[in-house]
Amino acid sequence: MAGKRRISGAAPLALAALVWATTLVAASGPPPQAVRAASGAAVRSGPLFEPSSSCIACHNNVITPKGEDISFGADWRGSMMANSSYDPYWLAAVRREVMDHPQAAAEIEDECSICHMPMTTVAARAGGKRGRIFSLMTARGGPADPLAAEGVSCTVCHQITAARFGERESFTGGYVIDVEPRTPLRPVFGPFAIDAGRSTMMHSASGFRPTESTHVQRSELCATCHTLFTRPLAPGAAAGLQMPEQTPYLEWRASVYRDTRASRATCRKSASRRRFPRCCRSREATSRGTSSAAATSSCCGC
Repeated sequence: MAGKRRISGAAPLALAALVWATTLVAASGPPPQAVRAASGAAVRSGPLFEPSSSCIACHNNVITPKGEDISFGADWRGSMMANSSYDPYWLAAVRREVMDHPQAAAEIEDECSICHMPMTTVAARAGGKRGRIFSLMTARGGPADPLAAEGVSCTVCHQITAARFGERESFTGGYVIDVEPRTPLRPVFGPFAIDAGRSTMMHSASGFRPTESTHVQRSELCATCHTLFTRPLAPGAAAGLQMPEQTPYLEWRASVYRDTRASRATCRKSASRRRFPRCCRSREATSRGTSSAAATSSCCGC
């Protein structure tokens, strides 16, 4: 296991070196910028999001006492989540929609970028603007903005709160990130309790405060983007008409798998499982304060 570090038993000197190294990595990211709410008031003095490098520096090369590699740095980098802003099919589909409905171009780009380029779009909306896609692209086809290029990154999903989970308003990118935190440090949510020492280390490296919450393991989080309703933009289309473009969460919720764990073994053996990063495949929480839907077979469980 040369070059790997284990979760427990780290020497104080190694921890100090890790804090120093990760602080350098965090400092190499985009410079802090004030994000403003729609009211125009400053939200915070630091960035609303951080690049994945601020997280991967620590959450990588991690081995359990049983020898299992549970790091997810390289795992995430090769996933569809990390490459969502580069997806050629998605870019072509959005381009075609914009060409067919140029009068609604700004609205189309804003809605389509909230899940494929979430960091830049959430920040834009916090400032009273709309998300953009094509003006952020380079001549070679990739996003020029480093946060847009990261697609669905760590500090997106881990800042999503449980507000509106499972409700219609949460679908089609209706997730809620608190852009005006009431505490000096921005919370990032995870299913585990974090001791004071590691919490301080994470703050020094990233500027975020780890907060225990099992809602990040619930299917309703996945559903905020993976349940999509679109509406016709053609002249004369009926007002309020919507088309369910993709509804895996609603299909799962209406299926027998919502109330059984029988599907997990099959799902875990599926080759398609490798398309998703480890952090999106963590086990579903059991019945500790979660709904019956969250305590059974679900997106995270598979």
